[in-house]
Amino acid sequence: MRSEIDYKNKVILAPMVRVGTLAFRLLALKYGADIVYSEELIDKKLIQCQRTVNSELGTIDYVCKRENKCIWRTCKDDHPTVIQLGTASDRYAVEAALNMYPDYDAIDVNMGCPERFSLQGGMGAALLKDRERVKLILGGLLRHIDKPVTCKIRLLNKIEDTVDLVKTIEATGAAAIAVHARYVEQRPREPAFPSLVKILSESVHIPLIFNGDIRKFEDINKAKETAGCSSVMIGRGALINCSIFSEQSPRPQKEVCMDYIRNCIQYENGYPLSKYTVLKMFGENKTLTKEPFYKHLHASKSHEQMLYTLEEEVRINGPGHFEWGNFSSAFH
Repeated sequence: MRSEIDYKNKVILAPMVRVGTLAFRLLALKYGADIVYSEELIDKKLIQCQRTVNSELGTIDYVCKRENKCIWRTCKDDHPTVIQLGTASDRYAVEAALNMYPDYDAIDVNMGCPERFSLQGGMGAALLKDRERVKLILGGLLRHIDKPVTCKIRLLNKIEDTVDLVKTIEATGAAAIAVHARYVEQRPREPAFPSLVKILSESVHIPLIFNGDIRKFEDINKAKETAGCSSVMIGRGALINCSIFSEQSPRPQKEVCMDYIRNCIQYENGYPLSKYTVLKMFGENKTLTKEPFYKHLHASKSHEQMLYTLEEEVRINGPGHFEWGNFSSAFH
């Protein structure tokens, strides 16, 4: 019997490259996210991984045997969690999904990434115009795993083509579709098109999840209404301040960042990934990048140095405000 996640009326952490590690997923869940997505993980890399119980950290690690590197880490509190799969092959997609089967709640196929690496490999946005491959990949996954299978897409240049795409996806048996409401060529600084997503949501019966330009909690209901979706997915808004998921207790950005760093220390997040994420949290606001604490963060060499920098900043200058930035960074 197929297990289910209810994708209606949910607020979801979007997949973000180099960001969506266990430390950040747990942060989002703490602040109220209903479902969290991993960063995109490539099928062929996941096939090489061996499941390892890490008793010291209390985690399950998927370690690439060839590289002796942990590719994905999870724990008992990391649920509902969705693995976003980078794939161009039904065979490899199924093999990766089966290899990691005990530890995720759903699989999402990335059909929206516009980066050259994905496109050249036939992955990401390359799938938007390859309906037969879409049907093979989603159909293969649905035949072999009894967990929800979803996908994340972008808009095609013609709305009628996008309508045809979502109908094709629905016909495979997919549980939901997340729509990044931009065209493949668009960058995040350009506005999204929620009104076009509303046309899509009226064309299918499965839940559509709107993704785009949600910068603060108040934007969630506005997006639902404009896009005609009961669920939304938040990427950069959550990166800048993950308490965007909390209507009752939004927290100052510096406090949220300290929570993230503590998670990184507890679960041994790779330091380069942690530093990248921390600098992105503050880096969207150009005023903050001129502050001494940001320069100290940039010069930090360890999690402990970053945490000390923020603790001193809050002690001396206070926690600051519920900061929001200009959203110029590129994530998919």
